Amino acid sequence: MGQNLQKIILKNGRIVLPDTIVKGDLLVEGEKISDFGGTITDAKAMVVDAKGGYILAGGIDVHTHFNLDIGIARAQDDFFTGTRAAALGGTTMIIDHPGFGPAGCSLFHQIEKYHGYARGRAVIDYAFHGVLQHVNDRILEEFSALADQGITSLKTYTTYDYRLCDSRLLQVFKAARKNGLVVAVHAEDHELIQTLVKKYTAQGRKGAVFHGKS
Repeated sequence: MGQNLQKIILKNGRIVLPDTIVKGDLLVEGEKISDFGGTITDAKAMVVDAKGGYILAGGIDVHTHFNLDIGIARAQDDFFTGTRAAALGGTTMIIDHPGFGPAGCSLFHQIEKYHGYARGRAVIDYAFHGVLQHVNDRILEEFSALADQGITSLKTYTTYDYRLCDSRLLQVFKAARKNGLVVAVHAEDHELIQTLVKKYTAQGRKGAVFHGKS
């Protein structure tokens, strides 16, 4: 949003606050709420009648997968279609989970690639989670630089091709704590899953229900 946007008054709505709901008007100037409650008038403002409706802060979706391509399947939403749909539903920011990059790549490889996907196409605010594919001293040293860019969360896996063992996860947790990062773990038992997949596949039991059973 630009800084020269006109003023907007949302009138007669129910304004949802952290601990209560108040009836009244809300004034937006540029990207900021400058006043709310009671009756607000401004001859230069665009007026939107919100009578009967609720006025809430924009939602933040912290788990999206735009432009995701895993080789055998691809997400249908890119950063334009996905963020446009989000905006229409009242979500004003997304935090995307980038897909895996080339083997051995740095933490910044996918971040830079996904900035390229989003630049000029995202219609709302966006941010990224980091994605861990492997762990070594160089990767752990990148945690600090990642945080300096405002990326304060990482995702790691205990299944799929880039899964981490427990000892590697421990290294990640320690480095994340040191740098103030949050770690999300896609936590599944890879060996158990593969054992059950082979079992059900050999029995010809390939229906959707066996995705859950395996």
